[in-house]
Amino acid sequence: MIFKKLMALNAKQMQLAFFAGSTVGCIMGSAAGVGIGVALGLMFAPKSGKDLRKDLKGKGCELADTMKERGGELAENMKERGLKLKEDAQTLYEELGEKLAEKRAS
Repeated sequence: MIFKKLMALNAKQMQLAFFAGSTVGCIMGSAAGVGIGVALGLMFAPKSGKDLRKDLKGKGCELADTMKERGGELAENMKERGLKLKEDAQTLYEELGEKLAEKRAS
């Protein structure tokens, strides 16, 4: 039952990531996949409490590091896209201004 719920959640997250076609969707899909993988690993490979806590701590640290890295990449990507959009808008504004001036002159 839990497995089916996890698979349904994973399918929904993957659809969201696929259709979003963006870095955020990719990160969300990756995070969902990692979470589901960890959950399934814990369910099918039971260990003692001490070993399990140690593994969880290690996986949690790995996931945190990955998310920080991807978050930095996402921020940089968004910054670049924002600057590109600003440049495109400025160019379009200037072109429209020139066309308007030409129309007024004729």
